[in-house]
Amino acid sequence: MLLKLEILKDWGIEDKNLRVIYGSEQRGRGDDFDFRGHILINPIVTPASEAVQCMSEGCGSIEDGSLFMWVVRPHEVEISAHIWRPGMAKPQSASCKASGQAAGLLDHETNHLDGLTAASASLRHRLVDFRSVPDSLALGT
Repeated sequence: MLLKLEILKDWGIEDKNLRVIYGSEQRGRGDDFDFRGHILINPIVTPASEAVQCMSEGCGSIEDGSLFMWVVRPHEVEISAHIWRPGMAKPQSASCKASGQAAGLLDHETNHLDGLTAASASLRHRLVDFRSVPDSLALGT
């Protein structure tokens, strides 16, 4: 999806440190928050509670997503962003909450905006390289 930066000025978004997350069809949906096909402009994601979840996740930035690791993510987050999708005249400022898988995904993607990968979030946890696990063990047989 191509979004020309010049159009952002027309929308009143002139931040020189532009931060963007695109919710792809494969990865933009969680339990209670669906941003597939949406662009989140300058998102701010903060934990909405002290509850956390331990997730096994891969990261496309590391070994094309084939290396999975345990990460502790917030169970619920609040997100504020300018949200745009094709067909909208201009983005809308919105705030909402997401939980479960969607909360983990939003935390993961905003970590990338801060220059971090999933490995940064899992430094205190054991990394599991599923490429080296025999198929019989990976399938639980």
